[in-house]
This record gives sequence, C-alpha cells and structure tokens, in this order.
Amino acid sequence: MSVYNDTGLSERNRLKEKRQWQYTQFGSTLRASAADATPYQLLFTIMSYNILAQELLESHQYLYQWHEPSALKWRHRKQILLSEIQEANADILCLQEVQANQLRTLSHKLTGLGYKGIYKRRTGNNIDGVAIYYKTDVFQLADHTSVEYFQPGIDVLDRHNVGLIAKLAMKANPRKHLVVATTHLLFNRNRHDVKLAQTMMLLAEVERFAFESFRSGIPTYWPVIITGDMNFQPYTGVYRLLTEGMFRYEGLSNRTLTYDFRGWTLNKIILPRSLNILDTCQHWGILTKRQVEQLSHKAELKFLKIYNTDHQKIIKKLKKKQMKSEKHKSSEGLVQDASMSGLGNNSVTFQPNTIPPLPEAGYGTGQVTHNLNLQSVYKHGEMGNYHESEVTTNQEGWVTVDYIFYSCIKNETDDKMIEGDLKLVSRYRLLTASEAASFGPIPNSASASDHYPLLATFFHTF
Repeated sequence: MSVYNDTGLSERNRLKEKRQWQYTQFGSTLRASAADATPYQLLFTIMSYNILAQELLESHQYLYQWHEPSALKWRHRKQILLSEIQEANADILCLQEVQANQLRTLSHKLTGLGYKGIYKRRTGNNIDGVAIYYKTDVFQLADHTSVEYFQPGIDVLDRHNVGLIAKLAMKANPRKHLVVATTHLLFNRNRHDVKLAQTMMLLAEVERFAFESFRSGIPTYWPVIITGDMNFQPYTGVYRLLTEGMFRYEGLSNRTLTYDFRGWTLNKIILPRSLNILDTCQHWGILTKRQVEQLSHKAELKFLKIYNTDHQKIIKKLKKKQMKSEKHKSSEGLVQDASMSGLGNNSVTFQPNTIPPLPEAGYGTGQVTHNLNLQSVYKHGEMGNYHESEVTTNQEGWVTVDYIFYSCIKNETDDKMIEGDLKLVSRYRLLTASEAASFGPIPNSASASDHYPLLATFFHTF
C-alpha cells in the first residue's frame, strides 16, 4: 500500500522523473562494462539528508504557514521519510535534525532494513542531533567519535552544533577503512567566522581518524566522505576551504568572510591557542605523538585539548579500567608505574600528558589549510539548458546548503586533484531553482522534509 495520496503519488513520480542518476565518465565506463566487482572492490551508495526535527518544525511554524497542514504532521512525514530511505537503499545514511525522542522508533525501522547506527545529540538542551547508519552486510563499525563545537569560554565556538565521525571497516576486508563524517553547522547567516571555526574542528577530528600511516615520510589517509547541512552556499569562504584546501581569512568580515565592512575584521587567529589545533586543521598533540608511535583513537584522547563530554566519559572509563588492573600490585609499584607513565606524582592521580606548545610557524598565520583533498559530488554550476544551479532547500529563496564531499589525491605532475581509490560513479540529480519552485514548498505530500536528500554512488578499490 502506498504511503502517498493520489496527489502525492503523482508529484512523487514527477519528482523522480526530474531526479535521475547522473553518471560520471568513470561511472559510464563502469556501467557499460557490466563487470562484477572483485573481492577488493566495492560499489556503495551514500545518502545525506536533513530530515527536519518535528519539534523544530512546530516551534517555527511561521516558516511553514504556506504549507499543506497535513504534510507537516509527523505521522505523515515519517511514512514518506521511511519510504524515501527504503527506495534509495543506500549503504550509508547520514542524517541531520534527528529528534532524540524519535530516535528509538527510527532506529527500529532502520534495523528492519538492515542498518545499524550511531547518534550524537546536540549539546545544551537541544532536542535533535546527527546520525550515521550503515548496512551491516557491507560495513562494520571500527570506531567513531563525536565532535562538539561548543567549547567553554571561547566566543567563536559558543554554539551547540555537533558532528559525528564513523570509521567503517569493509565487511569483505575489515583491515580496510572508510571514514564518514556528518555535521549540521550553525545557521546564522551573519556568523561565517563561527562556521569556519566549526569546520576547522571537524577537519581536525576527521584528519585524526583518517590518518593511516607514513609512507616515505608523507602521511597517507583512508578515503574520506564528509556530508551534512553546512549552512553555507557554494563558493563562499568555508566551501572554498573544503574544496581548495586553503582559505585566507585575515582582513575579511566575520559576518561573510568577504571584504564586507559590516561586522568586525578578522585578524590572524580564528581558534584560540588553548585548543592546540594548527592552522592546518590538525591536532598538534597528535602530530607530535605520531612521529613516535601510532595510538588507538581512544589512547589519542589524552593528547587532545578540545572539550568533549563523550571523550571525558571514555577517559574516565579507561582510568577506572587501569586502576582496576593495577589494584593487585603493591602500592609502591603502583605509584612507581603511575609516576613513570605521567599519571601520578607520588600519588595515584591522573594528570594530563605533556604536550609541546604550538609552534609559531603553524599557528596564527591568517589562513587555514587542510590536506584531505576534498571535492564536492555536485557541480554547483550551470545544469543542462536551465542555466541554474542545483538547490537543496529554501531559505528565503532556493539555495544549496547541503553537501557530500569526498577525498581525492594530488597528481604528482601538476598538483591537481584526481580520484584515487575512491571514485565517484554517479550523483542523484538535484532540482534547479525553477524546478523546485514548480513543486511548491516542502515538506509536502511528496517530500518528507524541508531539504531534499542527496545521494551519490562510489566505487572503492581496497
């Protein structure tokens, strides 16, 4: 039985006619070959979707005054949402605005579709968060971490947005990993400096999770996919950082990251020194430790300076576990071991590890960089004969704020980005502004949210 009424079914079919799969050159070649994947290859699909928390909808009803009232009811939206997810049949789901008190019901439904997942609720007293689900017959969860952008006492990081990072192991070869991150950045259109700071924190944590090893002194990384509702438009400052790997912010307006004289002008520093994050979006404590040994992600937490309530819980458990394992030792031996490992000073207490101060060369440069070599799945430019950009939502006009970025490699000859082991096969076409307008405001009888979902298929060689 269809979850759509007659109007909804008609509009849904019309929407599907517009949103066809667009194949890359590689994807077209792969499709034409019709060859089966080898045990060292994986074809998988990822969805990124802001599903619109019902409580946020109801507390901002003025935004939905022109919508069909029945389309705003959670009972209706939930059915369409699950239908959209089931129809997409993605191997990885990255969801934003997942309401905490609806998580159990959603997870139960997704379990029935073959998914397992992780969730991070926004900090403060917020009711929603972000989630990553994965098909258990394709992936298993190797590790994960949350990213809390709220950092006590830091003005540019005083908002309760969050991110979530999963290191997924291939079921066919558990030693090979894929790092997937999702986030929902600050909405405020006049605080792009905050979005930049939040993105720097996210990139630092993604870099930490994606690091694989050194080869001839050069760091190598597992393939990375970053998704989410970023709340910035294509070719703006933070977008340029992500896709170009560098952005100079010194002298720009904090409001827009442009030469706009409103607001205040940014100086050479975005993140305070206390966070110990370099302008290369890397944790200095982790970099110094990497030169000596490679730690587990849980062990790395001792070398971070960022505030994270989940990290604190993990560290507390590790300390209890260590104390329990040590309890059978003599008190003299225990104090000696604790002192030698930097955990105590003639008493059984846990003190922070010594982390070298930030180097002057890598901090306060007025620009931010990263080395993940990201590019967007979507083109964000002219499409066909429409001469319009793709759109994902309506914010006083149809715009793009949702993205899927994926990692590439640098061509050794000309330093340009090329695809490596992770190759884009196809993207699920987004609507243009005029096409979106023809469907009316969303959510409606055919669409569950006020954002359109993004979908991409990748080919991974491992």
